[in-house]
Amino acid sequence: GANTFGCLLDGKAFLPGNFPNSTNCFYQFVDGEYYFLVSAANDTNDNLKVIRLRTEKKQIFEGETYDLFEWVDGNATGNFTNNNIELYTTHTHTGKLTITKLDNINYTVSGTFWFNVQDTYGVVHHITEGRFDFQYTN
Repeated sequence: GANTFGCLLDGKAFLPGNFPNSTNCFYQFVDGEYYFLVSAANDTNDNLKVIRLRTEKKQIFEGETYDLFEWVDGNATGNFTNNNIELYTTHTHTGKLTITKLDNINYTVSGTFWFNVQDTYGVVHHITEGRFDFQYTN
């Protein structure tokens, strides 16, 4: 089916923009390690915002829920990029990613998520009610 992504960013609807590569999804096995990524970008008033969920050297499984922490090997992480400033989940500002469906034959993945990140001004941004359904590249 069609690739879909949606969530609330600080209580307002966030959807991918209508431009090339506004969404991306891959789940790859490289050099004995697994890497998963789903991302959606939106460019409003010349301000590029990107929301990403990813794992680094971490396999994902259907029906599993992952805590979102720092972007380091073995972790799942949430990332909000605002005007080229990268904000990641931490052990203080965390979240959860649930893989609701993973089809390794048809290369589709679905999930739900939420996470919080803190910016350099101390403002915590809340990404809530997230869901996605993607064909992934492998």
